[in-house]
Amino acid sequence: MRITKKGVFKVLIVLLLVLIISITTINIGNNFYVSTFSEENKSEMEIRLNNVVKKYVEKSKFSGSVLVAQGDRIILNEGYGYAKRYLGRTKNTPDTKYVLASMTKSFTASAVMQLQERKMLSLEDKVTKYYPEYKGWEDVTIHNLLNHTSGIENYYESVIDHIRYFIAHNTPEKIISRFKDRPLLCKPGTDFNYSNTNYMILSAIIEKVSGDKYIDYLNKSIFTPSGLVNTGYEEDTSEVDNIAKGYCLNMIVEVTGFDLSNFYGAGGLYSSTEDLYRFFRNLDEKKLLNDTSKVKTNWGYHYGYGMMLNNDKKLGKVYFITGGGPGISTGMYKLVDKNMIIVILSNNQGFYKDEMVADLYDTVNS
Repeated sequence: MRITKKGVFKVLIVLLLVLIISITTINIGNNFYVSTFSEENKSEMEIRLNNVVKKYVEKSKFSGSVLVAQGDRIILNEGYGYAKRYLGRTKNTPDTKYVLASMTKSFTASAVMQLQERKMLSLEDKVTKYYPEYKGWEDVTIHNLLNHTSGIENYYESVIDHIRYFIAHNTPEKIISRFKDRPLLCKPGTDFNYSNTNYMILSAIIEKVSGDKYIDYLNKSIFTPSGLVNTGYEEDTSEVDNIAKGYCLNMIVEVTGFDLSNFYGAGGLYSSTEDLYRFFRNLDEKKLLNDTSKVKTNWGYHYGYGMMLNNDKKLGKVYFITGGGPGISTGMYKLVDKNMIIVILSNNQGFYKDEMVADLYDTVNS
């Protein structure tokens, strides 16, 4: 086989690109600890909390922003790692925005509860009141949608579903219509089956009842009254200023190209640590997680209306909601016994948050 000079040149270019990418990856990978934190004028507690997060940056490649508050005081709110690791490299900061994934459900549930208080809907309304053509859902109520006891299938489970919903543009109605003639997984109210489809239906009901687009209703009724300036929704996150790119596979592969119209009120919002702190402080979590909303299954899953509850031996009563997805790992936690709120927003898909929450709790209370 004859190799031309042009062919050799192409091979050299490819090898050069591979070398550049490899060197860039190694350099970024070895520089684990990057932070907005400075010890100047910081208290001993702030330094200790930062050292806890630093350990996770170095050990687990944590990348993101962390807020720790007790009572009315924010003790720590800092960024770690990179919001953009490659082109236009940018550090994470306290104001960096992150896609929330399933943490969005707390906002959607709060909107539904507001509409109930305004007597614009009832939690006992049947879905067929809003979608009369969905005869198979005649026993499904808004209550069942909120706490995942509807029996309606999750709209993405398989690899094909993931490809379909991460790339193509969709609407809640388009996603919901796939399940019009599907049998329910259980009789409504008898079992827990986590399903994002429930919250896509709720998004559509919010729009039908309020007469506003989902995000317009949230802007008017939740974001603005609560002073949330870094929270919103865009189908294409590349249009959002100061938003973190997501990463997976040991923080090497940048996740890009998926369309948030596929997640909408089930997982499409973005926010920052301080916005979430304000939201959680103003939130009456007991309304979202009470005796009628809470689900108890035979494996002990406690899920209310976009909120979960754990009675932990060490941490005490913890109200929380987490999210995960392509390049996303998020969570906000209210530790009731110590009057603490912890918000962790990570753009490293593989980061496990619970251990960091426990260590931050120990540090504040030691």
